[in-house]
Amino acid sequence: MDKDDIIDILKIFKKNSDGICKSKIFNREIVLALCRASTILAYRGFKEESKQIIKDIEAQGLAEDRMFLRTLLYGTKGVWIYHFENKCEGREKIEFFLDIQEKIGPPEFSKYFKERYKKYI
Repeated sequence: MDKDDIIDILKIFKKNSDGICKSKIFNREIVLALCRASTILAYRGFKEESKQIIKDIEAQGLAEDRMFLRTLLYGTKGVWIYHFENKCEGREKIEFFLDIQEKIGPPEFSKYFKERYKKYI
């Protein structure tokens, strides 16, 4: 998808997301999708748009209740930092996320995220 399509979907989502964001059933999938959107936008060089997604996740407290989501957001911030502020610091955050996934997550998750982050950095 191109940048405008991602941003349009996020605008519609934000406008209609009051109940779904608080849902424990959908929360994980929402944060996964938003983190992926932020990562893709950062990779493509869209600094402000990527940062806004991170801010939205934090403002709504979407990643606060689950360790996996908190560490995923941490890794997503790492990608943003890697592309726009400091490659070493960003890589550190990404590697922390990947290390946590390797230690406590299912092997297929760990493999998936390693491959994904290889692509984006």
